[in-house]
Amino acid sequence: MAAPVLCALEAHQDSQAHHGIIRYLALRIPGEVWVTWLPDEEPHEIDHREDCLVGDCTTYAGHPGAHAGQVSRY
Repeated sequence: MAAPVLCALEAHQDSQAHHGIIRYLALRIPGEVWVTWLPDEEPHEIDHREDCLVGDCTTYAGHPGAHAGQVSRY
């Protein structure tokens, strides 16, 4: 059984999509593979997203809300 994916974004409304990393890529390929899902639904989108370049943020470029290290997780 696969481990659950946790949302990496700042706490947000239940109607908004959640985003979590499902695959870390080698350093020669910037970014990670992310999955998107809505509350009470199965994942509906998998895509490669570039890394956020602000400070030590570990989420993707252009993410909503605060940067990683400043937020609580789901």
